Amino acid sequence: MNTQLNRKQWGIVWIFWTVGGLREFGMSFFATTYVLFLLSRGLNLFEANLVNTVFFVTLFLFEIPTGVIADVYGRRISVIIAYVIKAIGMGLYFISHSFWACALAEGISAIGMTFATGAFDAWLVDELKTHGYRENTRWIFSRGQQIGKLAGLVAALAGSWLGSIDLAIPWIAASASLSVGALVAICAMREDSFQKRTYSWNAGWSEMGKTFRAGLTYVRQSSTMRFLIVMGLVQSFSVMAANMQWAPWFSGLLGETKTLGFVWWGITIAIVLGSELATKAVKLVQSEKWALIATNIAIGIGIAFATLFGNFAVGISVFLFHELSRGMYRPLKDAYLNANIPSEQRATLISFDAMAFHIGGALGLVVSGALANSFGIPIAWIVSGTVLIIGTFMVAMNGVHKETLKD
Repeated sequence: MNTQLNRKQWGIVWIFWTVGGLREFGMSFFATTYVLFLLSRGLNLFEANLVNTVFFVTLFLFEIPTGVIADVYGRRISVIIAYVIKAIGMGLYFISHSFWACALAEGISAIGMTFATGAFDAWLVDELKTHGYRENTRWIFSRGQQIGKLAGLVAALAGSWLGSIDLAIPWIAASASLSVGALVAICAMREDSFQKRTYSWNAGWSEMGKTFRAGLTYVRQSSTMRFLIVMGLVQSFSVMAANMQWAPWFSGLLGETKTLGFVWWGITIAIVLGSELATKAVKLVQSEKWALIATNIAIGIGIAFATLFGNFAVGISVFLFHELSRGMYRPLKDAYLNANIPSEQRATLISFDAMAFHIGGALGLVVSGALANSFGIPIAWIVSGTVLIIGTFMVAMNGVHKETLKD
């Protein structure tokens, strides 16, 4: 499928991969040390989860407004703003020494994240359409995820080494990398697909309101959007335990911080392999919808069983199975979503989908943090995985809708 791109289209794709790869590179410096850093600042497991809850609550509050801004004022400027704000947030983390300081840094970083959530994907899809590309974009999202994760491998290993010196240092490396990402976006991204318009403040707010209402109407009328929103909400609730607690759990089994970088390598390789298998999964079950359902159930199984084994080798194998399944889910969902929404509200609708994920994530952080702090990490993971399995089965049995397979 990639042989059908002309030179201009290839340029757009490579910009998408490069800018996205720099984001993953920067955000991976603290991938292995994030929770350990919070614990080193005197927070317990529940408080560490509360800091990340600030992230998801902020995403929920700002996701739709920033998505609408991208649709009204341009996706390129939204991506640039995202990288600048995230770089500032990472820098603030470096000087944070309390719960509230960490929460402030987390909130600022989250605001930056919302500016890119729908805008970056929407920029890719609409730029390709403007320059004549009409094929499925699944392979582009899959390859982009692979490139980002491979870049993150290097950063995570470097971050684990830097963290063994001082757990605050990875934040400076992250801030510098995201600043470079902003510069690359400024220099390389163009926006031929976006219709430049001039607004007064009043007219701009009015146009944003119209875009939001049109997006909300589409969600109400689209069974595809409702299906993806519910699936994302259940998944995000359930994966938070694994997201936040894998480092303290496996560091307890391994006994040192440096080796967590190699655990992250395993996680990244599993996600990259999952991305590669995503298209094969669709062809196997002959339905993108059922491929999404199957991968969600697999994620739940991996979470529920990963901490049941005191043996590191067995536990990490089950955990990596869950990561592989998550690697399959993301490109399937991105392609399925973008193939079923109109360009005019694309960034807004992607933000609606992301907002549901943030709601579930915030709830999952509070619940899993409380469970881990009171009953231990294994109980938190078993409950979370079970919720995902049962919730996905309920969505599958609800007869959400049928769709035509698009390759």
